[in-house]
Amino acid sequence: MKKRKQSSKKGDKAFVKASKKSRSKLMLTTDDWFPTFEGNHVRVSLTFDMRRESLTPDAWRVQIWGADDMGMEIEVANYEEASALYEKLQEPITKRRLGVLGFVNA
Repeated sequence: MKKRKQSSKKGDKAFVKASKKSRSKLMLTTDDWFPTFEGNHVRVSLTFDMRRESLTPDAWRVQIWGADDMGMEIEVANYEEASALYEKLQEPITKRRLGVLGFVNA
């Protein structure tokens, strides 16, 4: 049986610290997100990206999801930039406006 590679303590601590900065909120949309949350809302999240294929080691993602599997996202190189984008989003959230900002289908 192969041993699973253990992640480093330093990496674990960095992830825990970063995850404390993650946040999400519901925002109004005028689009169908197949489906939306109650009251025509989508979930907007700011999360630390721990995926290996991430473009940068400290990447953050701003993601918008409907109530099922329809979502859009953008990868941002650092927390400050991602947080500013997260705060900049205005209701109603539209797929067209997100595309202009650089979001892609998730």
